[in-house]
Amino acid sequence: YRSELSTVFIGITGSNGKTSTKDLLAGMLTPYFRVKKTEGNFNNELGLPLTILSLEEDTEYAVLEMGMSSFGEIEFLSNMAKPTYAVITNIGEAHMQDLGSREGIAKAKFEIISGLAKDGLLVYDGDEPLLKPFISNVPELNTKSFGTDELNDLRIEQVTFTEQGSSFMVSGELNEEMTIPVLGEHQVKNTLAAILIGKEIGLSAQQMREALKQIVLTDMRMQVIEAKNGSIFINDAYNAAPTSMKAAIQFLEKSTIKPDKWLVLGDMLELGPNEKPFHEEISHSISNEVFSGICLFGPRMKWLYDQLADKFSEQQLKWVEDDYESL
Repeated sequence: YRSELSTVFIGITGSNGKTSTKDLLAGMLTPYFRVKKTEGNFNNELGLPLTILSLEEDTEYAVLEMGMSSFGEIEFLSNMAKPTYAVITNIGEAHMQDLGSREGIAKAKFEIISGLAKDGLLVYDGDEPLLKPFISNVPELNTKSFGTDELNDLRIEQVTFTEQGSSFMVSGELNEEMTIPVLGEHQVKNTLAAILIGKEIGLSAQQMREALKQIVLTDMRMQVIEAKNGSIFINDAYNAAPTSMKAAIQFLEKSTIKPDKWLVLGDMLELGPNEKPFHEEISHSISNEVFSGICLFGPRMKWLYDQLADKFSEQQLKWVEDDYESL
């Protein structure tokens, strides 16, 4: 069925940000094309073929999320989808217990080029040094990079946060101001991948700007929830990993939306034999000058609690293993 479709396929993988980038790109294209995206977590060897089979014949763009837990899985998905555009959002620590190292994760994610069209484009996180050896080993590969480093094809210059979202300047292939109704510099970075593909497809800066203002992300990705008393909860709890947790903490640290800031953090899973130092290292991102209180939940978060005990008072720092009500 895939071979019978004239649909342009876009594959997205990465340790963090796959779903958000999928939502950003699909949402940006939807006002101008007939678009279908991966629904829910249908991003594996079962879900992806079901998504392809669900495509209408007149679908112009299919934005497909590609997940994995071991080597060979992204290669299988890429060869099935045969994307014209591929995205690697970043390299984190998820599935470390199966892939052994961040280098192994980078190798597994780079499998997305296996089915990439000969004239296709790989859009990747140019701030990630682990991807550069793979890029250089395929000199014929057409690539565009995004990030904060000045060598990237599209770069973040400045970001401003409000309760309504994030405004930012980009430079490089585009020199424009954009706004998304989503919080977090890491979400701005995900947006750069969408912008690069939108530009390749032929959208103008104005078209992308207008579409991005209306974006809606899947729940639990920097999801803003306003309480009746005026408090704001930012739910980024979908799948915690060191990279994404540090990014969320960094956002809250920089944010001026509310002066009183609290962190509620739960265990990070599937980190392999180094899960203890991964939890402990989160302490370096948490300042007692910024956060009024820290609530930690789960047996692994005891490691982070021990690191923070000297920085926060008993009133500011709470940890429980499994008692939700107490927390």
